[in-house]
Amino acid sequence: MNRLETILAYKQKEIEERLQTLPLERLEQDILRTPSPPDFREALRRPAGAPVRLIAEIKRSSPSRGHMASIANPIELARCYQQNGASAISVLTDVRFFSGSLDDLRALAALPHHPPLLRKDFILHPMQVLEARAAGASAVLLIAACLSPASLHSLMTYASDLGMSTLVEVHNEAELERVLPFQPEVIGINNRDLRTFEVHRETALHLLPLIPSSIVRVAESGIHTREDARRLADAGFDALLVGEALVTAEKPGEKIKELIGAIP
Repeated sequence: MNRLETILAYKQKEIEERLQTLPLERLEQDILRTPSPPDFREALRRPAGAPVRLIAEIKRSSPSRGHMASIANPIELARCYQQNGASAISVLTDVRFFSGSLDDLRALAALPHHPPLLRKDFILHPMQVLEARAAGASAVLLIAACLSPASLHSLMTYASDLGMSTLVEVHNEAELERVLPFQPEVIGINNRDLRTFEVHRETALHLLPLIPSSIVRVAESGIHTREDARRLADAGFDALLVGEALVTAEKPGEKIKELIGAIP
């Protein structure tokens, strides 16, 4: 099996075990007590002439890089992100492969005036969307490579019904062709091939012209320098999703300013 297949096999087992112990009715009740989250799509929409938006990520490790950052206090890091110009925050919630946690998401959602929060995980089942909404997320990541077209569309619709956005992620033209008929509001182009975890930085630039400008367009992975960010911003991306470059930076706030152009 390739890396993605290994992850999905484990994730499916994890979901099955979770469904046996977590009543969906409890999640639905939790949602009734959870305030409506801030609008993810609108936070990323980039007006003409405005700086590129940034989705800053809470990320401790990855299958390709291993351990990157301890992040004992995600609240402190999230405040740093917000204070220095991040428009939204992505929270890795996968435990096994990314050392993430839904507890991180809940903690950030409890902050007053927090920016929109994206649950970043391998979402395969409506239960995970319910979990995200109950934890305070504004949006969930849906990866085209992990889902059939029918499942993708069903999860997009379900998230919308719960008052959430979706970041629909693609890696190549074939995936993009499959998702465009569903009219996603936000599309992320990931430069990382999840089957091999190799990064090809031209992927985002190659696919960008194929996406209507009415859709919020996000570039993901391989964004480390001001030059990386500038190329993508100049090409027309609304937003960039950055994790590794921020969590490994000595001063994450200064790194955000560098990437969005607040520091020349």
